[in-house]
Amino acid sequence: MSARRYLTAFGLAGLGKGLLLPVLSLLLLSRGLDQSTLALATGVFALTVVLRELPSGMASDRWGRRRVYLIAHTIGAVGDLVLAFTGQAFLGMMLMGAATAFESGGLSSLFFQRWMDARGKDTLPRAASWMNLMETGALAVGALAGGAVGAAAPTFLLPYAPLLLVRFTLRLGALVATAGIPADPPIPYSARKMQGCWRMLASNRQLVVLLVGGVVLGAALGDLEIYWQPHLEQLAGGYTPLLGVMSCISMFGAAAGMAIVGRFTARLRLERVYAVFYLAVAGWLAVLGHITNLWGYVGGFGALYLCMGGGDLARTSMLQAAIPPALRATAMSVDSLLCRLGAMLSSGAAAMALGYVGVPALWTGLGLVLAVGIGVQLLCGVPHTAGLSAKG
Repeated sequence: MSARRYLTAFGLAGLGKGLLLPVLSLLLLSRGLDQSTLALATGVFALTVVLRELPSGMASDRWGRRRVYLIAHTIGAVGDLVLAFTGQAFLGMMLMGAATAFESGGLSSLFFQRWMDARGKDTLPRAASWMNLMETGALAVGALAGGAVGAAAPTFLLPYAPLLLVRFTLRLGALVATAGIPADPPIPYSARKMQGCWRMLASNRQLVVLLVGGVVLGAALGDLEIYWQPHLEQLAGGYTPLLGVMSCISMFGAAAGMAIVGRFTARLRLERVYAVFYLAVAGWLAVLGHITNLWGYVGGFGALYLCMGGGDLARTSMLQAAIPPALRATAMSVDSLLCRLGAMLSSGAAAMALGYVGVPALWTGLGLVLAVGIGVQLLCGVPHTAGLSAKG
């Protein structure tokens, strides 16, 4: 198996996502939304992802993972054109949400399955490291480019249209790269066989523990993503160019964490790597909001994401080793859905809690929640990885 086309598709898709990371809210405001309707538009995106997440994973397993990934980028390309040339922000966000849902778990599940078939489960961490490093690095480069170009556009185009057209072109590149990957045949449908697969998945306690743990991870880290920007501005005394730099720090920090785990912890069991790195994330989250020095906050933010990258590599490897092959894309969609559910629940709770406490206290509480969640997972039985190393 050659990983080149898979990694090319992941990289091009990551570049496209990164382009809009620093400017998406501004883009939507330029299409006629205000502060109140902006929240509705992002809510439409989130709701579309949640509603499509599990069906898209099941469709990938049933009709072919490469095919569904191609559909995802086709839908996303239409959404890019809608946002580039019209003021239909809600339609554009709905299409982006559908593309995100159909994209999750499709090609990556096929990549992991074929990697295991060709190289064995013991090299899974290396596969996860390559995929995550490619996606994360591309996101960081895309975010830098998107922040630099911003709303610049010729007079005959809407603001941010050039970014959307570049993203459209990158999607076409990802489509071409994916089309060159050998197709996976649709799985013959058998109700009895599928029921057996679902029973096998539900009876795998260690896999269930990891999946349910995604709710805790989403809850703890979702509010960090929401509030780190205003907290940075508060420390800086107003708008600061560090906003764009911090986005890159988070991505490069996560990539560095993955590289460290992949290179230097080959003799450690992945469940221990997972626990140690995510407990470190919990510690940084608990203290980050209480750091009053601007550069100390920036450094702590980077350290948190470095630890998150190492923990995520271990978690991804354990998940892929535990998932039944026939339900790989479905299980990955379930994992994504549970993480998003945790983030949604946490954001609702935070909206109420911030009437009584500030962001530093909120983050401290979430750090404690994450630490307790990791401890409960260890007690319940995180997958033991005797056959997996962090290097492979």
